[in-house]
Amino acid sequence: MRIVIDTSMIFSLLLGKNVRMRDTFFDPAHIFYAPNYIIGELFEKKEKIMRYSALSEAEIYELFHRILGKIEFVTEGFVASEHRFQAFSLCQNIDEDDIPFIALTLQLNAGFWTLATTAFIDGTFLANG
Repeated sequence: MRIVIDTSMIFSLLLGKNVRMRDTFFDPAHIFYAPNYIIGELFEKKEKIMRYSALSEAEIYELFHRILGKIEFVTEGFVASEHRFQAFSLCQNIDEDDIPFIALTLQLNAGFWTLATTAFIDGTFLANG
């Protein structure tokens, strides 16, 4: 199954507190996608992740490496403008930070994995961690 993963889910994985979530992520039946700019976001939050994670620094780095290897990172240009406009319409009153994720979800006809409880497409709840 193709799944677009939200940055919040990656943060949660790196905190190391939810084994079920990690098992789901590393299930070979799932192929994960994300906008490529989130790599920078993750590096910006490195100190916070280190402070709150249940894992040691070495475990965080190892897990981070495994997570990055499991995600197909996609450039913004990959997503058709029609999907970006549709994502904007869906997210404008909810969370505009989700626009690139929802646009990618629409482009790939994929699921969307997020911690947010307000993620909807066409009135259908998409996913929640």
